[in-house]
Amino acid sequence: MLGDLFHKLASKGKSYPQESYNGSTISQCGTADVPLTRGRKAPDLSLYEVKATGAGQGDNKDNDDDNSIPTVVYEYAYSEDSAKLARDSGRHLLLSRGRVQLVVAVDVERQKAGADENRMELTKVTWSHWELDMGEDHWREVSPSWAGELDDPQPDRDVNEDCVQPAADAFTAVVNMGEAKYHMRAAKVAEFEVRNFHRTPQDFYLTCPLQLFPNPTVSEMHVLYRHLYRDPEDEDTERPVFTISRVDVMDVIRNHESIQRSRENTLKRGAQEDVSALASHLRRLTKKVKRRPIDDPPT
Repeated sequence: MLGDLFHKLASKGKSYPQESYNGSTISQCGTADVPLTRGRKAPDLSLYEVKATGAGQGDNKDNDDDNSIPTVVYEYAYSEDSAKLARDSGRHLLLSRGRVQLVVAVDVERQKAGADENRMELTKVTWSHWELDMGEDHWREVSPSWAGELDDPQPDRDVNEDCVQPAADAFTAVVNMGEAKYHMRAAKVAEFEVRNFHRTPQDFYLTCPLQLFPNPTVSEMHVLYRHLYRDPEDEDTERPVFTISRVDVMDVIRNHESIQRSRENTLKRGAQEDVSALASHLRRLTKKVKRRPIDDPPT
């Protein structure tokens, strides 16, 4: 879905910048592993700020380190665990030591449609932005007496985590920053949502607003310069570098939902219908063979 979305944005000239900015260019990657302080994580899509590196050993080592980790990460969950999606978002930010600067989490929820066990319907789409919380209460050096576990993100809320809980909105961890260990916090900072679809798949994405709570008038999501670039100019920091509209998002999700419905219908019809479908497909192939020009005989 995310690859299709960025292809759509590029075709409209609305994607991330193609030109250089302060000597940096942006590169899009798919599911390449991102190295973390504990393990690795393959996002569904990522954007890298690529800076110039030196030719000799040890030249521009900081640039090499920065280039190896994306600045923006996208995670997509289709009828999957929302709590896992939230944990993955927190891990990217905390265990990359903040080198990942924005996580965009897209959560597509479906449920059974009435009494039909084999038919699912779209019920909610949530697009959320996660960032590090750089407030003084949450970004601070660990005291010498601290004796907890490093690199272990935990939900930041006062509930019993041994019981089933909804997805967390924030995670905390202590991370080794080289010369010192720091308390860090990653949190959901914005949420855009479409829910309760009672329309046909063809028109729901146009008639249901994508809402940023508590402001229901927002219909597009911004990626800022400070998300995409590590050292933007001061005047650019809070400016959008590119924008994704809710219509484009829902258009791509609608197309993927149509594909999924076709798959489910095929499974529901069973083997007898499969024979009929194959016969129809064979007729199409036969027509193509008949239409193909006959090659000249070899001389």
